[in-house]
Formats: sequence, structure tokens, C-alpha cells
Amino acid sequence: MAGWLVLRVYSALDAVGLTAAVAQEPAGAGMSCDGVAGFHHDHLFVSYEATHRAPELLEGLSRRCAADVA
Repeated sequence: MAGWLVLRVYSALDAVGLTAAVAQEPAGAGMSCDGVAGFHHDHLFVSYEATHRAPELLEGLSRRCAADVA
């Protein structure tokens, strides 16, 4: 069984590296993760047990990226 996470970032199919960058965050925490690029939003599938922890990791990534832009 897997948890399905929808990224709330508008993305395009020709954007390079977004899915890879996002998938590295749970992988770095020892979670397996499969990414799927969608037309407007990307999706991540993580183990069901990681469903509650993965969003926290991705929110941390989002905060770090926002700080880099600011």
C-alpha cells in the first residue's frame, strides 16, 4: 500500500529536474519514493507508513527553496 502526495507547485512536462530534486528529499531520509510527472502537478508515491512524515520533509524543502529565492 502506498501514500499518494500531490505537489502543490505548478509544473510543466518540459521542466527538467523538479521531480528528481523533490524525490531526493524523502530518499535522503531513508524513504523509498516514486515520482510521476503530471501535466500541471507532479505526484509522489511513498510507503503508507511514510505518508505522514513525507509532507513534513517536503514542506522543509519548500521553506529552504523560498529562503534561497528571497
